[in-house]
Amino acid sequence: MTANTLENWANFFVTSAEVSATLAGLVIVAVSVNIQQIMKYRQLPPRASSTVTALMLAVVVGLVALIPQPVWAFALETFGTSVVALVILLVCTREVVVEHLKDGRPVVELVVGLPGGPIAALGCTIGGAWLWSGHAAGLYCIAASIIVALVFAVMNAWVFLIEVLR
Repeated sequence: MTANTLENWANFFVTSAEVSATLAGLVIVAVSVNIQQIMKYRQLPPRASSTVTALMLAVVVGLVALIPQPVWAFALETFGTSVVALVILLVCTREVVVEHLKDGRPVVELVVGLPGGPIAALGCTIGGAWLWSGHAAGLYCIAASIIVALVFAVMNAWVFLIEVLR
């Protein structure tokens, strides 16, 4: 793998960091504006935390990819950041599931709105490990994971903006 590999991905990482930061701001505003409604559903605050965590993972990975550094350093930074995010996301996921089941909400809501964050963090963790071991395919895994995080966040932003008001 050449040092030029990360340079070839610069546009992707710039765009993903910008989009993720913007979407994180939208989610924070949506939660702030609808906080009274969100607090009525005990599963929504940890879901909001997981949404912001997944987006900030994408922001951090995107930004560290733009630092002039060896690929192995980017791989380690991605791996470490992803592990931290994965732990946070798993704790949030547990809280969401517990509260969701207590409230007797449909299970389909969990399937649609919950697994994206942990999947994205796990994918970035795996991608960072692959990249660290010299496999350029790790960049594709990281990119796919960032896209998963964005889709997950958009679905949750919809919940915080629209669904809580129904």
